[in-house]
Amino acid sequence: MKTMMFSATLLSAVVLTAGTPVLHVSPNGNDAAAGCENAPLRSPQRAVEMLRKTGGGTVRLRGGFYSLATPLAMVAGDSNIVFEAVSGEVPVLSAGRRIEGWKVDAKGWWHVSLPRDVRFSQLYVNGQRRIRPYLPRKGYYVVEYAGREPVKGLQQFTWRGDDVCPTWPCMTDIEMCVFHSWTMSRLPFETVDATTKTVTLTRPFIGNPNHPFTHGTCYRLDNVRAALGEPGDWYLERSGELIYVPMPGESPDTVDVVAPIHDNVLTADGAVNITFKDIVFAHAGWNVPADGNRCSQASVSLPAAVSARGCSGLRLKNCAVLHTGAWGISFGTGSRNCAVEGCELVDLGAGGVMIGPGKWSVKSDISVECSVTDTLIEHGGRVDPAGPGIWVGCAQKCVLSHNTINDMYYSGISCGWQWSLNPNHPTRDITNEWN
Repeated sequence: MKTMMFSATLLSAVVLTAGTPVLHVSPNGNDAAAGCENAPLRSPQRAVEMLRKTGGGTVRLRGGFYSLATPLAMVAGDSNIVFEAVSGEVPVLSAGRRIEGWKVDAKGWWHVSLPRDVRFSQLYVNGQRRIRPYLPRKGYYVVEYAGREPVKGLQQFTWRGDDVCPTWPCMTDIEMCVFHSWTMSRLPFETVDATTKTVTLTRPFIGNPNHPFTHGTCYRLDNVRAALGEPGDWYLERSGELIYVPMPGESPDTVDVVAPIHDNVLTADGAVNITFKDIVFAHAGWNVPADGNRCSQASVSLPAAVSARGCSGLRLKNCAVLHTGAWGISFGTGSRNCAVEGCELVDLGAGGVMIGPGKWSVKSDISVECSVTDTLIEHGGRVDPAGPGIWVGCAQKCVLSHNTINDMYYSGISCGWQWSLNPNHPTRDITNEWN
């Protein structure tokens, strides 16, 4: 029997033209390969690029850890693509990088040097979130007085007692977490005046009766270098040195440490009929901007690990979204017939699923006929506690059904926006049942 030999180019053409195209992807693959089962691609993005030439197809992902160089991006013109896990295997699309090469000091703390330009605010060890050092370790501090400057507005506060130490190192890396009525702001320190016991923040806070920043306001200090030392603490120096205080029993040789690099795992803008089955999206990050993050009700201004806008028919079936810096999934402006079915969203920096934008100007901005069904959403608000399990903004004809929502700090479901009795209210015809 004669053996047939095909070049990679010819084999690629065969795969893409014989019926519905099927491409195979593996963490051990090669993006110069044909994409067949025995010569898989390495990145899902390369598979998308190849299927753009055929009008769609199937991408089969082998199990394993996919550290994405950039978020997987779907754009207008991408259509009719199914991403599915190989039966019995678990592909993890990660917006993070594994961190290795630790050195242990005399105290048992771990150290590793990273590039100076690498910044992240979340860290995961063996699939568990680890926390930056914070103060106080129990309860809250209370603002003594919030001062106003003629130009900067509410940008200063006076601390009580020894709540702030003017000699702490890395003072400008501290984030003041200010707790309002139903929101929280993260405001970095700019300067500290030991004489007046006054901190000036990097951004003015314009308060209102619902979101006070005044005498008696509760706050916590996050990312305090001087507080580093409790098991599970970690700190990223400006020099790029990462320090980790291990939990009992952890060893650098046996742990899996992942740090987020991107805010998104997947972005989709204008794509049509895209389905993901049995796939894990993990390790999306979020860093507070240099001038801070002022409170936003329900945290709706923050990014999502899976972020879609203007898409039609984007569906996640039996997928998981884990370990995020902010939201899990967002069906934003102009989303239509998008769905989350039988999924798990766990360990979230903010909320679970957002549907619709917060503002609209034309009818096409409103999201329509989206759904969240048979889905578990739990352990949210770990970075911004104001994120609900499900948030419905400017959206219509949506279904929220048979979901289990657990361990959120604000709301399980927040439905309705732009409070008004106007018959043209943008949020209407929402089915909310058996949650």
